[in-house]
Amino acid sequence: MAWVNYVLSREADAIKIVVQGSPLLKTVEGEEQYLQIQHDINRLYLETFKGSYRIVEEDGKKAIVITYPIK
Repeated sequence: MAWVNYVLSREADAIKIVVQGSPLLKTVEGEEQYLQIQHDINRLYLETFKGSYRIVEEDGKKAIVITYPIK
């Protein structure tokens, strides 16, 4: 069974979303380029609105960290 975990928090003047278990974090043979394009599109979209999109790894687990400014 697949699972996706989202954690939403507020940090100073930004909203932070941490996503674990996303299909975008799975390594699928032959789809690496497709997944990289998806990450690049997400990153460009968020950066356009002064946010950020990062992939982090902690204790062998990958997560997507999204921050978005709020004012």
